[in-house]
Amino acid sequence: MAPQAFNSLGYQTGILGKVHVGPLEVYPSEWAAETGRPFHLKVGLRESHRDETREGFGNDEDEAKDISVPDYRAADVVMPIFISDVPELRMELVEHYKSISHTDLGVGLLLGELAKRGLDWSTLAIFVSDNGSLFLNLKTTLYDVGVQLPLLLWQPGGKSGVWREGIRNAAPTDQSDTPEVMLGRRRLQNHVNRGPVELFDLEDNPEEVDTLAGRPEFEALLREVRAEFEGWQYETGDPKNSGSVAGPHRAPRPAKSSTGLMEFG
Repeated sequence: MAPQAFNSLGYQTGILGKVHVGPLEVYPSEWAAETGRPFHLKVGLRESHRDETREGFGNDEDEAKDISVPDYRAADVVMPIFISDVPELRMELVEHYKSISHTDLGVGLLLGELAKRGLDWSTLAIFVSDNGSLFLNLKTTLYDVGVQLPLLLWQPGGKSGVWREGIRNAAPTDQSDTPEVMLGRRRLQNHVNRGPVELFDLEDNPEEVDTLAGRPEFEALLREVRAEFEGWQYETGDPKNSGSVAGPHRAPRPAKSSTGLMEFG
C-alpha cells in the first residue's frame, strides 16, 4: 500500500534487498533512475535472517565472512529465560548477534550513502521489523517477545536516544482503509490446530514461562479473562470468536483489568 500512496503524492518509489517479488529481469531498466522527485525507498535487509538452509545466519558466506564484527563468545551470552540454556542455542545466539552486527553495518552504509549524495538533510529514515525474534516460540506467536518490534526513526537535526511513549502502533495511523484480505470469512482448517490455553501474570512472570492455566485456584480468573477476550472478539467482529465461555457473539466486554494478566490460545 505504501508505494501506491507515495506514488500518488509524486514520490519516486523503489525496493531493494529482501523484496519477495520477482523475477528481477522483468524490469531491469527500472532498477534505478535519477529524477528530481522526492523518493520513498524500502530496503529489505537480509542479514538478520537465517540462511537458505535454515541452519545458520549466513555469517560464513563469502560476502559476510570477512566483515569485522565484535568477538561474541558463547560462554558470555546472557540466555533469556524463555530459551533453553544448551550449548547449541548459545552458539545460535552468537551467530544471531553477529548477524545483527551485520545489519547495523548495513544501516550505517545506507545513511552514509545519503550523506554522500547530500540527501541526509532532507530524509527521514525508519528502521522497523515485521516480526519478533526467530527463535522457537517467539516469531509468529502472541507472546510479548514475539510481538515486540523495533521502531527507530532518524531525522536531520534530531536528538539521538529519545524514547517516545506516544508511538505504540503504526497501523491505525497509516490513513488507509483495512485491506480486503484482512476481512471476511476463513476456512476452518486455518484455526483447528489451536494450542493449549495459557494464562500468565505479566507482573510476576513477564517472561511468560509459568502458565497459571490448569491450576484450580485460577480457574475462575481464567474464565473471566477468556470472557473479556471473547467480548473484545465480539466488538471487533473477529470471525474466530467461539463464544465458549460467555456464549457466541454475546459477551459484553468488561472494564479492562489492571492486574497485568493476559491469556493466549
